[in-house]
Amino acid sequence: MRKHGGSEVARKGQQLVIGPWLHIPWNQKVGQIDFGPQAANPVDQLQLRWFDFWLKGIPNGADQDPKVRIFVMGANRWRTANQWPLPGTVYRKYYLHSRGDANTDSGDGWLSTEKPDMNDDASVQSRRKAKEAATDTFVYDPSDPVPSIGGRFQASVPGGPYDQRPVLDRPDVLVYTTSPLEEDVEVTGPITVTLYAASSARDTDFVARWVDLCDDRRGARRLHRRAAVRRARLGRRHRRRHPGSSRSASATTPPPSLPMSTRLPAVSSRSRRAAGGIPSPAPNARTNAPAGSRAATTPP
Repeated sequence: MRKHGGSEVARKGQQLVIGPWLHIPWNQKVGQIDFGPQAANPVDQLQLRWFDFWLKGIPNGADQDPKVRIFVMGANRWRTANQWPLPGTVYRKYYLHSRGDANTDSGDGWLSTEKPDMNDDASVQSRRKAKEAATDTFVYDPSDPVPSIGGRFQASVPGGPYDQRPVLDRPDVLVYTTSPLEEDVEVTGPITVTLYAASSARDTDFVARWVDLCDDRRGARRLHRRAAVRRARLGRRHRRRHPGSSRSASATTPPPSLPMSTRLPAVSSRSRRAAGGIPSPAPNARTNAPAGSRAATTPP
């Protein structure tokens, strides 16, 4: 809006407020976490102040308020700025690592800023083995999908941060965890996940989920922070460039590994330790049929 708004007033008048709440109500306790009095509902007063200025012409200074106000979860305080992403944001890449067994919370997956690299001096055979060992696999059964616990508001699933341990022990969940952090780390801004993946099914979903390891008086919980779903079916543009291509393959033919990117919702959180996972919270029939259809599912 600040770039493409219909008028200068519209472009300059935009303000962004991001809190830790669900859609409604805007309470300070969300899911299993109480974010403290700083997270108490300010939305009603913000709206009245906004409408008073723009609709009633009351000079209350609403147009001079910070352009960006965002609640930092974990620190439980507000941060203000005049642009988004915040000035001084340092973008950092984290890479998924494993020895080929990142399944479940007790697997060997880890998350690191170190980029996976091959030794150019190594033999072709050793490099091939290293590449194979770095590939994680799981079997997705659409009749037994990974359930959603917390997260985005849904009518059937309570929203907000909830302990993810009940799903992180499933073999169809891949988990990548950082080493314990020596100091607090704040993550504020957009997060993009690029995943190289393949499936033997005609269609499937991949889900990137950020989970915060929280050690407090209630124990070492793994709390949901953000998640995004990527449906793997190919777009028409890719099919035109590569006639006959498909993300699916027969049971005896290895499917090609293709990159997919998805963006998690904007976030602001301070953590002592963090884990990333790739579970599947919603069933996909894997048949490339429209969502909600009664098409038969493909066996895992």
